[in-house]
Amino acid sequence: MNEERLGDVLRQLTTRGFVATGTRAGRRSFEGHLQCSKGAVRIQLVISDWDFLEYPTITIVDPPSFLPKLMPHVYGNGGLCYFRRGAVVLDRYDPALAIAQCLDQAKEVLDQIATNPDYRSGDIQDEFLAHWVLGQATSPWLVLKGSIDQNSVSANYSLIETGVGRRAVIASDMAEVEVFAEALGNTAPLRTNCKCWLFQTAIRPTVPTLMPATIKELFIWLKEWDRKVYNGIQAILEKEPAYLGYSFVTFAIDTPIGWLGFGFDLDQVTRLSSKRSPKLYKQYLHGKGGSRSLLRLYITDLSPSFVHSRNLSFADLRDKHIKLVGCGAIGSYLAQSLVRLGAGLGRGSLIPTRQTLQNAGRGHRPSLCLRDVHINKQVRLQYQPRPAPHRPFRRRGQEGEADQDKREGSVGEHSGLLSSRHERRIPSRSRTRFRTRRGHDVAFPHLVSGGHGP
Repeated sequence: MNEERLGDVLRQLTTRGFVATGTRAGRRSFEGHLQCSKGAVRIQLVISDWDFLEYPTITIVDPPSFLPKLMPHVYGNGGLCYFRRGAVVLDRYDPALAIAQCLDQAKEVLDQIATNPDYRSGDIQDEFLAHWVLGQATSPWLVLKGSIDQNSVSANYSLIETGVGRRAVIASDMAEVEVFAEALGNTAPLRTNCKCWLFQTAIRPTVPTLMPATIKELFIWLKEWDRKVYNGIQAILEKEPAYLGYSFVTFAIDTPIGWLGFGFDLDQVTRLSSKRSPKLYKQYLHGKGGSRSLLRLYITDLSPSFVHSRNLSFADLRDKHIKLVGCGAIGSYLAQSLVRLGAGLGRGSLIPTRQTLQNAGRGHRPSLCLRDVHINKQVRLQYQPRPAPHRPFRRRGQEGEADQDKREGSVGEHSGLLSSRHERRIPSRSRTRFRTRRGHDVAFPHLVSGGHGP
């Protein structure tokens, strides 16, 4: 930045009462006050990107009493989110104006937080999981979630060793957990009998005055939010001795805004003495044990039903039966795209059929490569690294079966999509529609190619 523009910035900040607090490698820090409607708010302003692709960082240094303890758009370290990423393009050629826009917007957000309870409540509800997981001083426990059987009251934890540490997974299907472990580059997971107790609610979380930090505060908040969930948790603590078999207990609630998880460590002496009568430990939690700290869970949903429907405006391909004819320049990439949409998962299948060997001269075109030379394309595609941590492909038992399907143009009784570089070999009545088990004619689209790729 030239000296004239930097001078404009410094003059404007001085006029607003800001003073420089540090300069390092183009990163400049300032401190001052924003004059809000209810009083002044002391902030720190840090400018590190003078092209303003990244907005200047504004942090509340010393929150005044008129600001609530739990605020929307404010991180755990006091950082203020005043512009949504990419919402405003700031003028890099007029940095003084750009910084003025940021300060004025920050003042507007703080005024809304201080004076408009509806704004505060609504925005916190929209960002509740972020406040629950990331807006606290203590770090959450990272938990992966797989498929869980409907109406399950609990799911056992499995542990997966990865290059960055141990990961905890809750899922009903152990085969799916093994696939997660394989995708994370490790051996078989360790199955445990430690349970995560599961609940579901249709009510959005109630916005508390302050996020609960202890067991007692958690119970008060749950009672205000959903009495049914609160009673369910109390029933577990009173009647289920299984949770006393471990040093901690966790709960996960499926809410309209996502999975919300929490737990707490158990007092070892009281836990062992209450194994035969869990009700005693529940009484302890409502008394002296209520001051124990809360553990928050950061639950990441990796179940196929969630992953493969995230960016679709229509139903995904889960539970559909699909036969893919051709595994070359088009089919190999199409197979990966179908997997990303959920093909071959649940009760469905994705069957690639192509009985030729990979040719070295064509190694640059399909998703297969030189290591696949002289290997059957269909077989190699089935064992190829998957774009999602699930097993989508159905492996055929005999090579002749797939070849016979290709020669006869069979698309299978339940197939819903066909892509082929050999379309001319398939009878026209097979290309245009197929019959389902119930006898209905259903048309399906084609992706037609000469098979030579771009």
